[in-house]
Amino acid sequence: MKKIFTVLLMLFLSFPVLSQEKINKFTTQDFLAMSSLSSPRISPDGTLIVYMFGEKEKWDSHANYNLWLISTDRTKRFQLTNSDKTDSNPLWSPDGSKIAFSSNRSGKSQVHVISMSGGESQQVTFAENGVSSYKWIDDTTIACISPAPRDAALVKAEEEAGGGYIVGTQASTSDLWIQSLTDKSDTKKITGGTYYIMDMCPSPDGKYFVMITADNSDLYNQITASTVRLIDRDNNELFIFKEAESFDDVGFSPDGTKISFTGNTIGYSSQNSLFIYGLKTKELKNLTEKFDPTIRSVQWLDNNMITFLTLRHSYTGIYRVTVEDNDIQALLEPYFVTFAYSINPKTNSLCFYGARGQNPSKLYVHNFRDAASSAKAIYSPNEWITEKDLASTKIVRYPSYDGYTIEAVLTLPPFYDKTKKYPLMVLPHGGPDGMSLDDFGFFGQIFAQEGIIVFEPNFRGGIGFGSEMYKANRGRLGDIDYKDIMAGVDHLIEKGVANPEKLIVGGWSYGGYMTNWIIGQTNRFKAAVSVAGIANTVSMYAQSDINHGELARWEFKGVPVLNIKNFRRSSPIEFLHNCKTPTLILHGESDDRVPVAQAWEIYRALTDLGVEVQMVLYPGAGHGISAPKQFVNVMSRWVEWYKRFIK
Repeated sequence: MKKIFTVLLMLFLSFPVLSQEKINKFTTQDFLAMSSLSSPRISPDGTLIVYMFGEKEKWDSHANYNLWLISTDRTKRFQLTNSDKTDSNPLWSPDGSKIAFSSNRSGKSQVHVISMSGGESQQVTFAENGVSSYKWIDDTTIACISPAPRDAALVKAEEEAGGGYIVGTQASTSDLWIQSLTDKSDTKKITGGTYYIMDMCPSPDGKYFVMITADNSDLYNQITASTVRLIDRDNNELFIFKEAESFDDVGFSPDGTKISFTGNTIGYSSQNSLFIYGLKTKELKNLTEKFDPTIRSVQWLDNNMITFLTLRHSYTGIYRVTVEDNDIQALLEPYFVTFAYSINPKTNSLCFYGARGQNPSKLYVHNFRDAASSAKAIYSPNEWITEKDLASTKIVRYPSYDGYTIEAVLTLPPFYDKTKKYPLMVLPHGGPDGMSLDDFGFFGQIFAQEGIIVFEPNFRGGIGFGSEMYKANRGRLGDIDYKDIMAGVDHLIEKGVANPEKLIVGGWSYGGYMTNWIIGQTNRFKAAVSVAGIANTVSMYAQSDINHGELARWEFKGVPVLNIKNFRRSSPIEFLHNCKTPTLILHGESDDRVPVAQAWEIYRALTDLGVEVQMVLYPGAGHGISAPKQFVNVMSRWVEWYKRFIK
């Protein structure tokens, strides 16, 4: 349940739940028509930013992704590539004369390079199985990762068995290559396909490579059994590190004397540690042990400072930490929500693509010494949205049942009248190791425009609030989360914000699990909608692609065969005999994360109890139910279900 869905489709009619002014709504079609901007990279001289830009002809059409350039002073913006395929992951060459990018123009993803002096881009890799990622070594050489071919004997055996395969042998490995840009035949294979390479970075002189590897590409293995490896060009291993979990973001210092990487010393999603290792000193340090961040991106500033982006309460911040004394200072204080930034050490500035509250994401530039609120927007790809009557957001804090302070994002309807009590929707986040952020949230906007206050609590078990909060619901999934959520509901009722007779609940993934849990604990809610939610944590253990083994030992403090009580006490189906809440169940038939059998268990249980229940299944849909027509149906049914019960 680690992945969080990103795009949802919804056809809404007005809720007849309260009298509202006629508003210019931000619709679901508007949401899907929005342009997307990602991977902003500032040039070495600090004057230009290259980024990936996605556009659609209309809301339900396929997005076309190309690369664009914009000057940091906003004086010029122009399209760099023009392809009907996908151009992505742009990276400047060290001297700034060229930009490399990934593209599937040839059918498989390969690296292309375009010169800043003009001309068409040129394909520079020709890997048989394509290229999954790449990095510049110098101005004429790149390092790249390519999937390795599967073992021929296994493939033959499967063919002879009519497709039958041995479980655990379907995953793949990969190879690290060096490719010259001046001679396409000048390639060198560095590794031999003995493991799967999740991330890599070459040293500035190209003599060394730091990688994150797993035995194979299986997602469970990537999460629970990754390794940091430092090798030379001859594939000699110089350093191996396994004493943390789920490593990410490997890098080299500009002088090539240190490597950096992030990892989890607590659980698998906290990403609380930024490590450095000296190639000469052989010293390993954790630079963020006392700061307790939730790191999502890392970039070196100079030989003595590293920058990192971290979730911090309901926002994200960008910080720098010194290598020598672990001193941490904010470069961009937690004010926006952003997951894409780029540093320029020469100009002491950075660029990022971020949002806050009702303001859609924009591309910003920011000087390190300035306040975050003074960051300058240089491009707003969806400025037309500001003409809509948008819902507003606010952060609320309240004491939970034991006095622990919980923070939540509250989305208020347009033209909110604080003298009125509104229907309240509880929207638990995914995860449990997810979080609710004060950004331009689709759910918050759409539901609030129907006259509903949307309550998104950051209950214990989530990330962004430190390791203690992250691990607080271990072995108590459902229980402590529920208490944190309901304390917030009672707080909003007590403050006169929410109408206690018009409470509704719904969520996706872990939010669906919490919905299933809540309806077995209380009948205060008039209606519930569970999308891709877990019903039975015991059966889920054997069905899910990742929620077993070490991940289960973390979340449930055991495995079912040895610790069955730990699972049953966190299993919604164990408590559904109390349920009377009308419930809508929506699920993808091809969901590997939370398989559809979970939906059937809830459906059968509520049917046997005589509770009003409806289940809709979507053929071919995975955990996100991403096909446009299916999205439309999922979300329109969700809205209609609520409308029936909060008239």
